[in-house]
Amino acid sequence: MSLDRVFTWELHDLWLLMPGMPERTTIEAAIIKRALKGGSGSGNWGHAGRPPAHGGSSPGGGLQRLGVTPGSSVSSRRAASQRYQESREKDPWREQYGIASEEVDTTTEKAGDLLSDGIKGMDLYYREGGKQSDMWRYANVEQRAKAKDEIVTKLAQDAEVSYEDANAFVAQWSESSNDMDMRSLSIQQAAADEFRIPMSDWQRQNLRDVTDAADMRMQFLRGDNPGESDAALLPYLPAKYRPLMPMDTQRDLVRSMYDQTQTLLREKGFKPGDKIRLRRGGAFSSSVAGNLSKGDTVPIVGNAMESWSISERVATTFAFGASGDVAVVFEMDVPVEQIISTARTGFGCLTEGEFLVMGSIPGSRARVLRVDK
Repeated sequence: MSLDRVFTWELHDLWLLMPGMPERTTIEAAIIKRALKGGSGSGNWGHAGRPPAHGGSSPGGGLQRLGVTPGSSVSSRRAASQRYQESREKDPWREQYGIASEEVDTTTEKAGDLLSDGIKGMDLYYREGGKQSDMWRYANVEQRAKAKDEIVTKLAQDAEVSYEDANAFVAQWSESSNDMDMRSLSIQQAAADEFRIPMSDWQRQNLRDVTDAADMRMQFLRGDNPGESDAALLPYLPAKYRPLMPMDTQRDLVRSMYDQTQTLLREKGFKPGDKIRLRRGGAFSSSVAGNLSKGDTVPIVGNAMESWSISERVATTFAFGASGDVAVVFEMDVPVEQIISTARTGFGCLTEGEFLVMGSIPGSRARVLRVDK
């Protein structure tokens, strides 16, 4: 059964867009001007950013095809990607959306090998018939810390930022990927700008609300401190109302994360155009998901960066752990070019088999893997 309804992920819930409702649009610059571009008395006061880049590394052969060597600077890779994407249609991801899973899955074990690389031990697990591709599930504290240290070190070197800044950037995702937190929302905005993908309506509304709240607090600060500049007052604004770091720096870090992810995928045998089967679970109201059945295919759109897992077990855990009447697990075959990060290259929890995808690309379709009412 194929459904024409469009499901969207917002605040750990799934909302239904009925046929005939307006299409989601690209991000209006006015929404983010005060928060991220700067201007007197608002948002991130003074970080102007740069125009959006166009997509990531070439889907047809990587950086080398673009005339860029693996060690090139972030700005060189961005410029090469932009030249490539400008030779394509207006929508840089026009044939890169995820598709509902239909064929036999041949990618989960391969993706598991990628996540499990270098993780050893668990002799009892092996005696019971376990596979190396499942070792990511059992990574201990030391192994997870080592993996994150490697990620942060590479990001800091490639994006030319301090280790402390790269570490704070990676840590912010584990703290909050969205919510009412400008630090997280500005990272989502950085990805949206860098890869020319939309933020979800929910994200944009959160961005407006947080910006308005920050403006109100700044007004109070100005009233108590007449004559002080916004720059002098900014440190007194609670951190959740401020971007984590300048937008240009965040875009460099997101770009570096993406390029390192694409490099690792190629090294592990994934070719341009390959897809990886990923799963995501949630719990929803009966009015939204009550008519879903296993095997249904649904259009699905989400946030600019969105977490999926290679594991049905992990997705099911999230589905049953959320608040709602109906637990649903979806699966989707995602093009490797659409994967921003893995738990071994940037954002993502290793023991959850987490992959971050461009979740807001129109045209994506997922299949219902499991429904529990």
